[in-house]
Amino acid sequence: MPTQQLNLGNSKEQLESAKEHWQKINGTARIWEKDASLWLPEGTPEERQAIEERLGWLRSPEEGEKLKESLESFTQEVVAAGFQDVVLLGMGGSSLAPEVLMNVFGKKPGFLSLTVLDSTCPDSVEQVHRGKNLRQTLFLVSSKSGSTIETMSFFHYFFHQLEGQTGNPGSHFVAITDPGSSLEKLAQERKFRKTFLAPPDVGGRYSVLTYFGLVPAALIGCDLGAILASAKKQASASQEVLGESIELGLAMGALAKIGKNKLTFCLSPSFQAIGVWIEQLIAESTGKHGKGVLPVVGEKLLSSRQYQDDRCFVFIYLEEENSHFKEQIEDLTAAGHPIVMISLSDKTDIGQEFFRWEMATAVSGAILGIDPFDQPDVELAKKKARRLMEEYEVSGEIPQETPLFSNSDYEICATKELSSATEEEALWKDLREKIRPHDYFALMAYVDQTSASEVQLEKLRTFWQNQCSLATTLGFGPRFLHSTGQLHKGDSNQGIFLQITQASSKKLPVPSQTYTFDVLINAQFQGDYQALEEKGRRVLRIHLKGDFTATLDKILSQWENAF
Repeated sequence: MPTQQLNLGNSKEQLESAKEHWQKINGTARIWEKDASLWLPEGTPEERQAIEERLGWLRSPEEGEKLKESLESFTQEVVAAGFQDVVLLGMGGSSLAPEVLMNVFGKKPGFLSLTVLDSTCPDSVEQVHRGKNLRQTLFLVSSKSGSTIETMSFFHYFFHQLEGQTGNPGSHFVAITDPGSSLEKLAQERKFRKTFLAPPDVGGRYSVLTYFGLVPAALIGCDLGAILASAKKQASASQEVLGESIELGLAMGALAKIGKNKLTFCLSPSFQAIGVWIEQLIAESTGKHGKGVLPVVGEKLLSSRQYQDDRCFVFIYLEEENSHFKEQIEDLTAAGHPIVMISLSDKTDIGQEFFRWEMATAVSGAILGIDPFDQPDVELAKKKARRLMEEYEVSGEIPQETPLFSNSDYEICATKELSSATEEEALWKDLREKIRPHDYFALMAYVDQTSASEVQLEKLRTFWQNQCSLATTLGFGPRFLHSTGQLHKGDSNQGIFLQITQASSKKLPVPSQTYTFDVLINAQFQGDYQALEEKGRRVLRIHLKGDFTATLDKILSQWENAF
């Protein structure tokens, strides 16, 4: 029985045309042959080689099966050593998949409970520290390059904390990295408990079925055999000329080419968590060179009449949970919106979803004529953040933009595309007038991610969704810089970006470094702002000085008056 159904309504012809083209160019076979010209027919030898060196994920399911016994043995060793918690220190592809697995499966009795730390907000770091008995905590230092500044800052902090509690702090640490990285060397020097060397021909966001996803999965007690068998089954089906994942990728690319590039995910309770992983995979892979597919995750599902014609809806659900979406699917179908329905029989089918979306994303890249395995604008934001950190080393402070408006509660900065207003009320009205059809609204919060902050930010997001009929996204920094951050800077400039930042009174040191966590996150949101500005994006920053909730309520009230 097929798990995937496509109902593209009025866009069916575009998919049929894409299928015909795909068969003509022998696309599926060329993927499995690792033919880089499929993505860059006019690419340089260096560009094609770079793609060929990033296609190892095609064999990840079968390679993963070979690791199962050793990972289960390592888990038994860790449990026997008395560890009860595991904290993953990572960013992007290193952190999102483990977070999904923990949220979908939870901790199996007798195994470790997983916490993911991927925020440089001082409050977030302290919260992990306060919430753990460090003597019973194992830390996974997870970074392909081994030099990711966030990951290594987390490592320095927690290694320093353990130095004061045990004579062998290295035994609390495990490295997951590429061969030859600086992290591999560090692990040897600091006597880490274990180092897992991942295949270097698998990019970070495609690495879920390698050590980056499988080590934490084993530690929390996931059924690796069932997950990998599910992925392997999907990989086999993806060798068919028009297998499910191939067809999905063709639909994504064909729809994006006609402006239906807001891929809106509707996820049943058991699979809510997978959205953040799919979001990174699609956004970072497709959002470049003026093109892109925007994954919309976590948005409230509305009536069909409240959407523009730039949407495609994806429903992923367990068979027993399909009733959650029956009325919405009927409503959207009647209105002619393209719909993808994916029905799963068991939670371990998440393995097939990992591979399905990896393949579909790669196929959509071929249809759009882009390299889905690089991330040029992620590097741009990192470069600008590094430059700001260098300036901090010299002057002792991070340079700040001059605000347009400032009061005791907040200050507002804006890029030149939005900075013509001379009064705050006029700014919001001017912003409303500059919204174009098929724009999207991206809320980017560089604050501590808590249930309270999420509720407050969702209020802002929902306002834009309801008032302007825009697709909306919400991301917490710096984690989103490794996912939607690429699309923000690389797509066709359809975004309206609102940064929410907050002054921190905590000067949490990063041991053996000259900066603190508040300096690091400051440089990151400034670097993001500058990268968006360089790309000609419409960006506002609201820097909060007062109470988080009360201040954002004031902002929302101003929007309601202006809009």
